[in-house]
This record gives sequence, C-alpha cells and structure tokens, in this order.
Amino acid sequence: MTDLPANAIDAPKEYFPATFVSMIAKALDDLLPDDCVVVERPLGESDPNYAVGVYAESWATDEDTYQIGQFEPTENRYEIRVQSLVKSIDHMTGRAAHSNLAKTIRVILYRDTTLRVRLTTATEELLSSVERVKGYGVKRQEFLSGKVGAGFMFMATTHVFVDTNTTFL
Repeated sequence: MTDLPANAIDAPKEYFPATFVSMIAKALDDLLPDDCVVVERPLGESDPNYAVGVYAESWATDEDTYQIGQFEPTENRYEIRVQSLVKSIDHMTGRAAHSNLAKTIRVILYRDTTLRVRLTTATEELLSSVERVKGYGVKRQEFLSGKVGAGFMFMATTHVFVDTNTTFL
C-alpha cells in the first residue's frame, strides 16, 4: 500500500480528481480539431475562441455506505465540468459552431474507447485503501449565450460524473 508522501502537496502522482481531469483533457485534446485549445481549468471571457476547459467541481460520498469497523463511507462521486467557448461576430455562425463543439464533446465523452478504458481502470492506493472507478457518465449540458461588445459569446458546460468505490485493507 502507498502511504502519504512526506509532502502530499508536491506528490509525484496526481490523486483523484486531478487524475480524471487530466484523462478527460487529454482525450479532448487528442480528438477535437487542432484549432481547439484544451486547458485544465475553468474558462473566462479572455480565453481564445474554441477554448475547452476541464476542471473538478465537487466530491461527495454516499453516507449510507459505511461498513462495520470503518470510519468513512465507501461510495464516492466526483463531479467534473467540461466548458467550451465559442466567440463569433455573426450570431448564426457562432451558434452553429457552438452546437457542433458541444455535441462533439458529448460524443467523445460517451464513445471514445481509449478514454473509457483509462477512466474505468483508474485506481488509487492511499493509506491502506484502494479507490477504484465503478463508472462514469454525462449528466447534462447547459448552454449560455450573449452579446459581448460587437460579437457574440457561446458557452456550454458539460456535467460529467465519476463514481468510485473504496476498499479498506
């Protein structure tokens, strides 16, 4: 079993949820068109056109999964967000590009075999426990658009979840 490193902040390996963020960002960077910029953080209006941001939003546990002799629940859910940003002078062109990019992101998250294998086989060993991914999916996608200066800005936020199970040794 892997114990905490002497300095957990500067650990040589990323812990969950950073692992999930990196895996999703890599899949999107590999499969989206070359003019898309993928970053591992939330997006802002100063980001370039066709920017995609991936970041961890939250972690929650299922309080009903305590087991005898354990001090923490065993079932967990990580919420990851994937934002996409499209800017355009023309509303119709921007709306079409925004719709296409948002749909492409959903399709990659659902159907990319490499991402599916990486995510579903992810494990983490820490302090006499092993946390394994049980599954993941896309819950919803939210859309936002508005006029900014002389043009238009469109953003989609895709809600991804990763469910894990912790086994104590």
